[in-house]
Amino acid sequence: MSDLLSIKGIGPKLKTKLNRNDIYDCFDIINRFPSRYEVYRLTTLKDAPEGSRVTLEGKVASSAVVNYIRKNFNRLSFDLMIEDRNFKVAIFNRDYLRNVLTVGEDIVVTGNIDRIKNTFTATTLKLKKNFKNEIEPIYNIDGVGDAQFQKLVQLSLKEYGHLIKDDLPMSLIKKYRLITYSELLNIVHSPVSSKDLIKIERRIKYEELFKFQMKMQYLKLKNKSKKSLIKKYDINLVKEFIKSLPFVLTSDQKKATNEIIKDIKSPYVMNRLLEGDTGSGKTVVSAISILTVLSAGFQVAMMAPTEILAKQHYETFKEYFKNYDYKIVYLSGKLTSKERFDCLK
Repeated sequence: MSDLLSIKGIGPKLKTKLNRNDIYDCFDIINRFPSRYEVYRLTTLKDAPEGSRVTLEGKVASSAVVNYIRKNFNRLSFDLMIEDRNFKVAIFNRDYLRNVLTVGEDIVVTGNIDRIKNTFTATTLKLKKNFKNEIEPIYNIDGVGDAQFQKLVQLSLKEYGHLIKDDLPMSLIKKYRLITYSELLNIVHSPVSSKDLIKIERRIKYEELFKFQMKMQYLKLKNKSKKSLIKKYDINLVKEFIKSLPFVLTSDQKKATNEIIKDIKSPYVMNRLLEGDTGSGKTVVSAISILTVLSAGFQVAMMAPTEILAKQHYETFKEYFKNYDYKIVYLSGKLTSKERFDCLK
């Protein structure tokens, strides 16, 4: 019903391009949100902040020159009089604009300005007559231009937009003053103001977090039905370890530890996320949890995202458990076969 070919302007070639971008029907088009937005707001040289992206109007003061740096990469440069100052403008891979930029032509450039060097590195360039203050959605779809895709979105919305339902309950939408999904679809592809961008961001972020929490709650309920081995840990050993620490656990550390140990001794699978700022004590809570499992006669594997962090944890846990008869080994993909064998035996 929502086949891509049902939309005017989509033929077999364009359909193939869309398929390469994981777009297979009109609902995929509608729900492919922009990856970012380019905001074009004309400002003056006086109000243009240094080092940030600005949009300025100027008059071409010299003929454009193209330098071919390497294959498929060139730089077009020319002088531009912005108000009463002359700037050297450079823009990449726009060699086709050379003949358009005649001396005296009024243009609008967007990019970064350097007042000390009198240079302007542009990302976008338009003739003044074609410019208007706007927010342009950027989709980054391989082989399909942003303007072309935006047109396909509008055509798809016109045909099939009324069939899309909202995933969020109306009670939550009203409670948190969010826009509905229908309203989101109407502005996410063609926002007209900064207020629209705020509305879009609030709705999308809330929905992402809401669905993430729903998924976590589902996994939590699912795990409650999954039986696990009951771990009869040594509570006295754990208490002694906590007393031996050179500091007293904070209330948050105690709370996190108690909740984890409660799950460890339960007959169900545990699925927890321990989070906190740097220095908040996540490592010591992990150490207590590990010791609890070890005291019950089980093995524990602790994984780290980087080799450096893994080595740091290895040294930390060697120090924590130096007075206990537990073998602590460091495993890494860079270990030799013999080293790995020695660790695992």
